[in-house]
Amino acid sequence: MEEIILKSLEDMNMYDPPLMGIFEYNKTYTAYSLKVLAGIEVDDMEDMFVKVENFLAPIKNGRSMRMDARINLRGNIRADIKIQKFRNKDELERALYYLGGLLVDFSKGIENIPQTRSIVVFICDFDPFKGTPYEGVTRMRYTLKSEDDSDRFNTIGGEPYPFEGVNVLIYNGKKVWSEENPRSDEEEAVRVYLEDMQKADPRDMKSSVAANAVSEYKGDPKIMDKTKKWVEETFKERMEELNEDHRKKMNAQKEEYENKLSTQKDEYEDKLNLQKDAYEDKLNLQKDEYEEKIDAMISNLISIGMDDESISEIAKVSVERVAELRKKK
Repeated sequence: MEEIILKSLEDMNMYDPPLMGIFEYNKTYTAYSLKVLAGIEVDDMEDMFVKVENFLAPIKNGRSMRMDARINLRGNIRADIKIQKFRNKDELERALYYLGGLLVDFSKGIENIPQTRSIVVFICDFDPFKGTPYEGVTRMRYTLKSEDDSDRFNTIGGEPYPFEGVNVLIYNGKKVWSEENPRSDEEEAVRVYLEDMQKADPRDMKSSVAANAVSEYKGDPKIMDKTKKWVEETFKERMEELNEDHRKKMNAQKEEYENKLSTQKDEYEDKLNLQKDAYEDKLNLQKDEYEEKIDAMISNLISIGMDDESISEIAKVSVERVAELRKKK
């Protein structure tokens, strides 16, 4: 997770949590996303409601990042665009979980499902099809249907209904386009969209819609303030995790070493002395790596304008150490 919280807003791309808010911030970008990724045209922005949930919530073990945008269009199209930064066991299973959230989230109850088109779009910062016969493809589309058959359990009030218009699209954000050129104008638009998502600088983006949206979003002082707060809170959470992990690792290694020492001391005195030296070297190396990681995180907090006392309290280090690092920057 360090690679995220050590970035400035300028260095972040669309796969980083603070950029998720762009879907609610800029409806033009959201409409562009629906058209390219799901083939849905938005004629009137006033017909589209967009909500992004907790996109700047602190990260805890990578499990609390909510990176999805809920979209309601014209009252009969429901969509959920999900940014998937880290690989899970089964992306389709996760997509179906999000689809279930759409299907039950209707103000007038489940009877609206047959008349409503529901779509979940997963955009993965990796190849979600790796290790399968579909490795390297651009996307997979899944369409769920039911039959108008009274023997099936797809009924409302005892009467069967057609269950259609339920789609899941999973995109490969790490598609290697140099190995396979786009085969249609549609796929070319997808290529531009996915490649722009990897870029932090809007000037490098090929889509003017994406470039303008990202430029406006990153240039908003309110967004900058939110991002700084997110970095601080996430840094604090991560620092606590690092300290706890470091303590447990050191205690486990110490216990392992002491047990080995007590059982082999008499017979392998010389060997144990060598092992002790190697163990101490390993501890020193781990300590140096740990201190380097802490210094890097402190430097990032310095760069976003935090004062020495606040950094010292969060990072659990002396004010003098923070001041020394500030002199080096």
